[in-house]
Amino acid sequence: MWRKKITIDYWTNKEFTNLDTHEIAWYTLYLTGFAKIPIKLDFDSLKKTINIAKNRQLTPLPLTPSEIPESIITNLLFTLPITDLHKIRAIVASLRNVYTFERLPSEYIADKRTPLPSHPSQLNEETCKLFPITTRAELWNLKNYKQCLQTHYLFKTIPPEYFDLPPPKSPLPPTPQLLTPHLRRIFSFHLKDSDDFKEHIKILREEYAFLTLPNDYLISKRRLPEDPSQLTLAEQINFPIEKIDDVHQFYQNIPTYYYLPDPLPLKYVNFNYTERPNLPQDSNLIYEVNLTLPIATPKELSIAARALRKFYYFHTIPDEWIDIPKKKTSETTSDNRQIPNNNEDLNNILKTKEPSTNIQFPITDQSYIPQAIEIIRQYFDCNNIPNFLFAVNDLPPPQ
Repeated sequence: MWRKKITIDYWTNKEFTNLDTHEIAWYTLYLTGFAKIPIKLDFDSLKKTINIAKNRQLTPLPLTPSEIPESIITNLLFTLPITDLHKIRAIVASLRNVYTFERLPSEYIADKRTPLPSHPSQLNEETCKLFPITTRAELWNLKNYKQCLQTHYLFKTIPPEYFDLPPPKSPLPPTPQLLTPHLRRIFSFHLKDSDDFKEHIKILREEYAFLTLPNDYLISKRRLPEDPSQLTLAEQINFPIEKIDDVHQFYQNIPTYYYLPDPLPLKYVNFNYTERPNLPQDSNLIYEVNLTLPIATPKELSIAARALRKFYYFHTIPDEWIDIPKKKTSETTSDNRQIPNNNEDLNNILKTKEPSTNIQFPITDQSYIPQAIEIIRQYFDCNNIPNFLFAVNDLPPPQ
């Protein structure tokens, strides 16, 4: 008995005007089930019955908006008559909570927009500057352009006459050998820096469409040989270099296909040839970088080295600053040439093999891919480079 009393109390105090037919039917079935009251109607039949009952409580929609009582007008979330047909569906649904009608009378519509002209030359002053669209880069703004048109015109789709695009470009071939003859003389190329990378991308996009640049288009830079005497230079240089003039001479003569680390190895230059001061052994004397010591992970070591190198000259961070637990598994030992199956273990190994490297996996910048591949092939035996090593985003759209 108490279940029925709770149900009746809840039901008689519930405000139904804020509920739609679906919600009322759901409440009805839930509460009758709670009160264990038998009901013969299924959900769809109950909805239909409720809808009929609700319509009997509604009054017919007035012929004009001016006949709607002020008390109802003030509670509406829109103004009448309707000036934007894109909102008509939501407005009709709201009116049907109060009134009954089959079709919204024309007196409720006052959309002053005109049909969209067949040619963009007939557009008004505000929108004619947007069309026709002549470059594919503008297509990224098409949604905004369409919204601007909809404030002035009535249409479903933008006509083809509003587009004057050049013919679509051919997809970029997978290898540079399939490029046009004049581009084959440029690609593949040795990557110098990010500006050089962007310039080559610009050249390719003049004739081809692509989102990522295949690795075959980049020539991996060689690492400096461990023994500098193995270099073949146009001018003779004695190593290790001990004078700043000889450092400048080295940079002028070194072939561009070599990757030059910062700083150069001690076997190449054995003094501070930069304008940066030497890294203090006492961490309390460092003010430019906010260090957290001891450094406990290879990732922290990489971040600290990268930050410190902007302000100081050094080859390795003092051991006293580092407290990285050593891995016990044989999979991460320095003698193992099998590539790890995750980026964390790979980064840990590389930090022991080459602490000064600025490469961190996964690679997120396409310009670092050649250097990363070279490091992988130097320290590991693998025929195919695993995909998880790279998380490179698509190149930005052409401007």
